[in-house]
Amino acid sequence: MDAGKKSYKLEIGMAAFVAIVVLGVAYNAIAILRADLNLANTTQQLSTHLRLAHEEANFENAQYGFAIDDAGYVFYRRAAVDEAWQRITDDTLFPQQKLPGHKDLQVIVDGELARLQQEQPQIILQPNEMQTFSLQFTDKDDREYAIIANEDGEIVWVADSR
Repeated sequence: MDAGKKSYKLEIGMAAFVAIVVLGVAYNAIAILRADLNLANTTQQLSTHLRLAHEEANFENAQYGFAIDDAGYVFYRRAAVDEAWQRITDDTLFPQQKLPGHKDLQVIVDGELARLQQEQPQIILQPNEMQTFSLQFTDKDDREYAIIANEDGEIVWVADSR
């Protein structure tokens, strides 16, 4: 094999290697971006589920609970008979969900920082009454998302405008 053919094959090999590296970097960038978009989508969907739970509490004259930690969140319903909290496991309106791509989460209920856990509700959604709360999420790029509830029963989703 002459030197020209070896050089040509080496150039093709190097070009293929560079292309693979560029594709890998692009793939990772897209994956990171998708995780951030997933956090935005997940928090927006969560605000909708919380509004639905409050409406359902008013409609059914029942109490719903919500618990969250770094892994995800879950909804509860208070049983009418023994008043025990029962985790809702098979409902499409109030799904258990994982939290994607966040680096910080704070839960503030009635002005107090709440412990992150899923064993019992941190937030109670009951008929004609609203606990004030704020769920504050920060993603890996320091973009912030929040779900805020006031005493008037309004639950709003706020996204960082960066």
